[in-house]
Amino acid sequence: MVTDVIDLGVLATSDHYAVQWKLLVSTVSRERTRQVFDYARADICRIKTELASHDWENLFCNRSVEDCWGLFKDVLHQLETKYVGRQLVVRQIFWSQFMEALEDQNSCLKSDPLLDW
Repeated sequence: MVTDVIDLGVLATSDHYAVQWKLLVSTVSRERTRQVFDYARADICRIKTELASHDWENLFCNRSVEDCWGLFKDVLHQLETKYVGRQLVVRQIFWSQFMEALEDQNSCLKSDPLLDW
């Protein structure tokens, strides 16, 4: 609900007017959880050893930069999955009922990583 609408007048030498109002919204509390890698408990020595064991020069030979990056990223992801533990992170968020209504109507909000928390 919009309340206390105030006309602040002209903005400097512009032909625009400034308006101020209060928007009253209620919020709901949500608990969001997700699993994240716990690098504090990672076996970095094993990751370094396995990275050093690859013959990167031959693996990258005659490949595009994109292919090399994809190959390196895949190896790193495999090592991350193998040697880095995971932990459950819980975060309390406060969500306005306005955003709740938008989320119900707009599936792109549900997939936005910034709003996923």
